[in-house]
Amino acid sequence: NYVDNFGQRSGWIEIYNNTAGTMDLGGRYITNDRNNPTKYAIPRGDISTQIKPHQHTLFWADNSPFNGTFHLNFELDPTVENYIALYENDGITLLDEIVIPALIPVDRKYGYPEDGQSYTQ
Repeated sequence: NYVDNFGQRSGWIEIYNNTAGTMDLGGRYITNDRNNPTKYAIPRGDISTQIKPHQHTLFWADNSPFNGTFHLNFELDPTVENYIALYENDGITLLDEIVIPALIPVDRKYGYPEDGQSYTQ
C-alpha cells in the first residue's frame, strides 16, 4: 500500500541499515540483473541516501529514474522470480541479495524474517 511522491504504486525495495553508524548509500548499486551489478547507481551527494543506524529507506522499482534518487531504472515483475542485489561502490563487492518468488499476491511484502538478518546468517 505504499504510494510514492507521485501518487503511484510500484514494487519497492527496502534497504535497512543494521549497523550502529550512519550508512551512505551514495555511489553504491542496486540491480535486478545478476549479469549487470551496476544497473542502477545510487547518486552521490544526496543527503537523503544517508541512512541512520537501524533505520531503512525505500527505492521504487518503477523504471522512472528521472523521478529522483529513489526511483530505479527497472521494475519488478510479479509473474517471475525477481533477483535483487546491493553492491558496494566498486560494483564488484556484493553487500546483500535476495530472490523474491514469483506470484507474490498484490500488496504483500517479501523479505527477511527480521530487519538486517538474511536467511543465510
